[in-house]
Amino acid sequence: MFKECGLIEKYGSGIDKIKRLCKAHGIKQPKFEELQKGFRVILYKATAQEKADKGINALYEYIKNNSGETVSQMKERLNTPSKTLEKWIKQPRDQSKIEYRGSKKTGGYYTNKSANIAIKVENPSKNTLSIMKRNQSVIKP
Repeated sequence: MFKECGLIEKYGSGIDKIKRLCKAHGIKQPKFEELQKGFRVILYKATAQEKADKGINALYEYIKNNSGETVSQMKERLNTPSKTLEKWIKQPRDQSKIEYRGSKKTGGYYTNKSANIAIKVENPSKNTLSIMKRNQSVIKP
């Protein structure tokens, strides 16, 4: 009946499709529960911290591949608001992974290749980090 109405493609294909899409988007796998008269699917959404982490990692990779760009240049190329970029820049800059070189007008962001830092998440629910320096010659900005 559902297939004839065009509501489903074929029986059983939806569960695999849901699992595949969740995995592709980095979302926690759904939970399937059997009930007396059917079943329930619990879908999880990405938290704000997970989204920010993806943005921070993507920005770090971008800076690594496009050294010397300013926030305004990154804003144009990444189509991301400058306030968001500034928030994303703060964490790797505080961890000495990136640094700003040059004057305010002509300078840009670079990866700090001399930094050798390990990050340990102490309490994920409170988003606290412990930074351990392996290379004592690292200078924080």
